Amino acid sequence: MSRYTKQPLDFAGLHTVGLRERGGKIRTADFASPYVKGSGMGAWLDSLPRILAGRDLRKVADAIAARARPGSAPSSGPWAATSSSAAWRRC
Repeated sequence: MSRYTKQPLDFAGLHTVGLRERGGKIRTADFASPYVKGSGMGAWLDSLPRILAGRDLRKVADAIAARARPGSAPSSGPWAATSSSAAWRRC
């Protein structure tokens, strides 16, 4: 007899479903990719995942780069920047 009142979970009926089969908001193209050492800040940003904080960091980097260019004005706020890291390659 066990001293615990809760029984262990039964995973006998558990099965996995692949990302392509289940659908959802995340695509495999959004996953991170390996960074090649010495390829620069733009390549590092490109290697980050295109979801959650990786996407947000790209927006921040683009906004900073846009403000660093002479004569640039913010479009409609710091989060309105494009979602590429091309601006970092120009810096």
